[in-house]
Amino acid sequence: MVKCSDNCCLCCLYCIYAIPHMHTIHGKEVLLGVKGCSKHPDEHHQSMARTLGYCKDFHCLNAREEQDGT
Repeated sequence: MVKCSDNCCLCCLYCIYAIPHMHTIHGKEVLLGVKGCSKHPDEHHQSMARTLGYCKDFHCLNAREEQDGT
């Protein structure tokens, strides 16, 4: 698990492996949520991503690579 800080929000929405669910509304791309997980193909992780959970492989979008966050 790689967090950006001790107060990091553990949620698939903020994970680098999340597949964003984008939609065009009035000519603008809008993030509607998460479609799934690009790291784990199994249905358990896909469902977890869609319901904005998180797993042990969570890697925050805002974390610097050298942070370990555990």
